[in-house]
Amino acid sequence: MQQDVDYKDTFSPTPDSTATLTIISIGTAEDLELHSVDFTQADFTQAFIQADRLTEGVNGRFFISPPPGFPHTNTSGIVEEVLRSLYGVPSSPHALHKTLDCYFKSEGFTNAGFEESVWRRPADGKYAVDIVISCHVDDSLMACSSLSVMRKFKSALLQRFTGTNEGTVTYYLGCQLIRDRPNRTSHLVQTAYTERLLPTFDMWDEVHTVATPMLSGTRLVKADCHDTASPTLQCRYRSIVGSIGYLVQMMRCDMAFAYGQLRLFLHNPGSIHMAAAERALTYVRGTHDQGLSYCDPGAEIRNV
Repeated sequence: MQQDVDYKDTFSPTPDSTATLTIISIGTAEDLELHSVDFTQADFTQAFIQADRLTEGVNGRFFISPPPGFPHTNTSGIVEEVLRSLYGVPSSPHALHKTLDCYFKSEGFTNAGFEESVWRRPADGKYAVDIVISCHVDDSLMACSSLSVMRKFKSALLQRFTGTNEGTVTYYLGCQLIRDRPNRTSHLVQTAYTERLLPTFDMWDEVHTVATPMLSGTRLVKADCHDTASPTLQCRYRSIVGSIGYLVQMMRCDMAFAYGQLRLFLHNPGSIHMAAAERALTYVRGTHDQGLSYCDPGAEIRNV
């Protein structure tokens, strides 16, 4: 994927985490229905095959060598034309997004501001209340104030696309959503994600937790980098920092400063940088069940 070559033909926009959190926040305050549909088919066939075939750029006709098991495998001069979007083809996410975008706009939706993967539909004769939907590739988060409208909309959506109706959202993009609708509160945590993550770095059992992500006054500097990058250390360091980055992006703003420091040395981390990264993980171990809480601020200031 290269700018001015095929970037626009392969790029598939996904909602910023802020959009997801905003929908959850508003849904909590206004007691909206929050539901999800997974466009992966019920037999776990990948979602991209449902995308319409596009003609522009690299989404036009293209061919591959016959895959293993095909009649002409290992036969020179024979190629197969790809008729559907497939997983692994660079343009497939773009094709799926364009297909979803065309469908939603044909149903009266418009993009929400600059977010190309968030759509909003105002109430009218077909649907009695506003509907908002956000799609992260094949995972969708939708909100509206009426359960009957939500069911009607999902029924229409699943007539056009094959997918799984996951009902009320309890888990989305690695985050668990715990709602108390009578009191209009929500708690968003990444407990399951961290419980899977930390053992991969041997940071779950017999770990002495710490109170802060970094030691007070710590500043990581380039002078602590190794003269020659260690592939093994670099691989582990990048994996740790990338995992922390996802936590920060979704909800762990308490780790934003530590992440900002650690990500500066991905190219050539030293032992001091690695120690700081592993300290951040021990902090995650001690706070793995913490997250964001939302509540209704009251009707007077709810929509300010």
